[in-house]
Amino acid sequence: MLQKTPQNESPGLREDRRWLCALVVVPMLLFVAIGWFAPNFIDQGQMRQHPVGGDYLQEYVGGYLVSRAAQRDQLYDPATCRSMQHDAEWLGFQWETEHYFPMVYPPFYYAAVSPLSNLEYAAAARLWLLWMVLALATSLLLLQQATRLPTGLLLVVCITSPVLLSLTTGQKGTLLLLILTATFALWKNGKPFAAGAIFALIAFKPHLGLPIGLFMLVRREWSFVLGTFCALAFLIGGSLLTGMELCKDYIDVCLGFGQYVQSGGYHLEQGFSFWSFWQLALGEAMVARVATLACSLAVLLAVAWCVRRAAALADGDQALRAFSAMVLATVLVSPHLYSYDLTMLVLPLGLLASLALRPAAASQDYVAPAALAAVLLGSNIWTGIARITAVQPGVLILVVALGGLLFRMQQAPGIATEPSGARPAAC
Repeated sequence: MLQKTPQNESPGLREDRRWLCALVVVPMLLFVAIGWFAPNFIDQGQMRQHPVGGDYLQEYVGGYLVSRAAQRDQLYDPATCRSMQHDAEWLGFQWETEHYFPMVYPPFYYAAVSPLSNLEYAAAARLWLLWMVLALATSLLLLQQATRLPTGLLLVVCITSPVLLSLTTGQKGTLLLLILTATFALWKNGKPFAAGAIFALIAFKPHLGLPIGLFMLVRREWSFVLGTFCALAFLIGGSLLTGMELCKDYIDVCLGFGQYVQSGGYHLEQGFSFWSFWQLALGEAMVARVATLACSLAVLLAVAWCVRRAAALADGDQALRAFSAMVLATVLVSPHLYSYDLTMLVLPLGLLASLALRPAAASQDYVAPAALAAVLLGSNIWTGIARITAVQPGVLILVVALGGLLFRMQQAPGIATEPSGARPAAC
């Protein structure tokens, strides 16, 4: 049998490989551009408004504290963290002392990122950026494999505001995207236990895991749920190894999350969930809380009703719509979700765009992906409008996207997908 070699490969296959390589090369170019040229990663020896590496400073300090037994019990102590985050001699830069990052993640998370804290800060910040860029590249490759979207369209998401903001400010938006994308890929390919285990990694932001976990329970996806609980048990065990007192301190932090959007320095106009929307629009905390609860319950019940039929939605186009609806619901009902967290929407945008681009697509298939594209491409515009009007249009657009998606799910209960072995499309 003749083996394929670079010489006898078809031109189409070589072109496809070049496009797939672009899904790695373009993110790596972002790594170089941001890590060595972005203001957030360049220290000019002057007093800074924001720290070098953005919010990664929190991971660096938290990882340092949790890895040293003598200082571990100070992980959630505001005074200690503030002092260390402004130690110019240790970090190598100075920034405004009135600001600092409180520790808000579980002990297992800080333990996981602690090896970076053994490096000099600037090197650790760039290595963190590299990890987040690789998470983006891996997500795009998985999404391309699942949807056969043109590679050029996937590359566009690399320059959307939420993705760039997540990378330049040291956030974890691309990590969240990778967890959700890998979860979907495993779930769609008939590996629910592994999908649940990967999904459990989102527990470093536990509020983002609750909606999808509840939806999987409603669908009676027992293997998925079992995989999630097994992985959660492992993560909880990792936290317990850091000490019971530290776990109690983290629980106290969690109990204060409900008032987080009312804390000083929180920019409501940059939020894209019901909680920040109603806080900004109404101002009165109690009324906003009631409105948030009502909207959140309506979304959760509507999505649960539409995705409840596990057998009908286990494969085909409806699987793409169902998981997209779960992710959209997660964004809307989250008590805290900033612009950079919208990076998660790359997944439902890709899944739904793959349906809309088919020759036989119905007009209703365009509503949700068009709305999601508007949010991702125009997040800065919506934030500016919210700052002026006290109304966040991005949240309203997400509601339209979810409503259109659920309506389409009810219209088309079962349409087969294209064969999984279809050749990737080039741009």
